Amino acid sequence: MASHTDRATPSTSESAVHSASSLARTACCSCAKFWCAGLVTAPGMPSTTTVCSWFSDSFGLAAFNVAGREAALERRVGGLVDVVVARERIAAGDRVRARALAVRSVPERFAPTGTSGMPRAFVGRRAAVDIPAEADLNAGMIVREDAAPAGPAVDRGERVAEVVALGSAEVVIPGSRVDVLVTPEPSQDAPGEAVLALEDVEVIAAGAVADDAGGAGKGAPGPRVSASLRVTLRQAVYLAAAQDFARELRLLPRASDDRKRGRAGLRMGAGLP
Repeated sequence: MASHTDRATPSTSESAVHSASSLARTACCSCAKFWCAGLVTAPGMPSTTTVCSWFSDSFGLAAFNVAGREAALERRVGGLVDVVVARERIAAGDRVRARALAVRSVPERFAPTGTSGMPRAFVGRRAAVDIPAEADLNAGMIVREDAAPAGPAVDRGERVAEVVALGSAEVVIPGSRVDVLVTPEPSQDAPGEAVLALEDVEVIAAGAVADDAGGAGKGAPGPRVSASLRVTLRQAVYLAAAQDFARELRLLPRASDDRKRGRAGLRMGAGLP
């Protein structure tokens, strides 16, 4: 997982669209309120009722026109996409640090080519040219022969834990997030139970395991998957022990937008309700 990067302020083009729309609506509403309240009068002017009706119709037409122009502008420039921007000047030859980068959203048409919108694509690599603050980064600004840092894309303090568990390789895929359910071997005087050991763990790599391959337990039927998980050191040690001594490990896929935590340690024993 890439180091924390801030999001830069919205682009000028995005703010301009919203400002123009707000200004049109505010001006129309303010003028209508003064006239309908009788604060703008002159001989020969139409009645307040007529003016209010006219403003009502005009405002509806104006709002429709503004909405139509916003939609047309979005069709021309495309939807918003993320780009990586330099928060501070980066000198040629310097290694790009995570804290020197931020992410901001710009219309697709104005997004620079050669960028993934992911800070980790630039972190640790050398700048080929001087990169000024607020500049959008692209591949041409990075030394080409300077390979990305060796090893998996993990941050300081993180580890990659390899597990074999019950789960389908069709849904446990790289980039997905899973919960890890562990079923320890029951003790002689206690019934077995399943424990929600880890929550919201990122899958870095995954693949199906053949039926005859070794893995985490063989008591429960079902497909198995070999997965590389991004975890802390403590979690990695726990998973290693669970892989060696527990009866079974299961990977439970989560929805892509579900980042809720707080249920780790949830247990369910053999005496099901």
